[in-house]
Amino acid sequence: MSRNLRLGDRSEDVLDLKQDLKLLRYDFINETDEFDRGTLRAVKMLQTKCCLLVDGIVGPQTCRAIALEFFDVKLNDSSGEGVGCVENKLINLIKVITSHDIGYGPGRGLFKDGKWIITKGPGGLGKSWKRIGSDKPGGPSFHCSSLVNFVISYIINRNDKYTHEGNIPPLFELIDNDNKIHNYIPNKKTPKDTADYRGFSPMFLRMASDGDTYSRWNVPWMKDNKRMDTKEILSRASELPLISVWSQCTKKSSGRWLYEHHVGLLIRFSNGALKDRVFRLAADGKMGPGGRWSGRKISWGELKENDNAVFQVFRMNTIFDFENNEEYPIVVEQ
Repeated sequence: MSRNLRLGDRSEDVLDLKQDLKLLRYDFINETDEFDRGTLRAVKMLQTKCCLLVDGIVGPQTCRAIALEFFDVKLNDSSGEGVGCVENKLINLIKVITSHDIGYGPGRGLFKDGKWIITKGPGGLGKSWKRIGSDKPGGPSFHCSSLVNFVISYIINRNDKYTHEGNIPPLFELIDNDNKIHNYIPNKKTPKDTADYRGFSPMFLRMASDGDTYSRWNVPWMKDNKRMDTKEILSRASELPLISVWSQCTKKSSGRWLYEHHVGLLIRFSNGALKDRVFRLAADGKMGPGGRWSGRKISWGELKENDNAVFQVFRMNTIFDFENNEEYPIVVEQ
């Protein structure tokens, strides 16, 4: 959605909004592309329920509330096959992450004393950071790969010798390596940076393109069929499991491609109100001069077609013999 939606608007975005509202049990919604009085009534009811400003205008906060409301429909939907343990854990985790003011920064996930904690800064507790253009310290934060590592680690309860309390190896090193203990030394001159970690390779398989992306872009390095654009991903949504990891290449305005510079998660539920709809969870932002960070809030929303990016997609097998399937609480360290 490129702009706010309000009474009187007509567009495909309005139609998408009305379809979402209907799935959320607002039965007086009709199937046109007009933001009419019925739509206004539904939006205000949702804003009231979610403790937002009740202005009837659909902007980023209302869109976020709609995405979170889908979780409650999913959890209470008796028409599907029910929600499995892994889906429940993922739903609860995303609700925590997106409901708190967690921004793009140097923080990480940490398992400590039987609790999962989202830290402010890197490493352990007590670290801090500052936003771009501000001297005030930032709150709990993630950068892109630390968010992905945290979600995966939480889902499979891989906390013994996990790397978040120390340094994090590159995401694809984690995906390439097995679940044995590996030694990671990012800088051999500073042994204190040494951290043991465990890989994820038994659970991930790269999803190959069927050639649609290459036919649209005709870029030589896409010919190996390892990357897909969002059009191809959405057209093949039924092939995605519950969780997939993506790495992104973005085409810059000069025509140059920025290679594999960003990572995040794709989420696709298998039944109920969210069936075959693909959602994107990511820590989007930038690092500025002096080690400052943008602090942009963690992004959660439905994946939309975007002709400016292509992705590698790694599908996670969640039908897996987890080491420990106990539920651990989520704590946001303030």
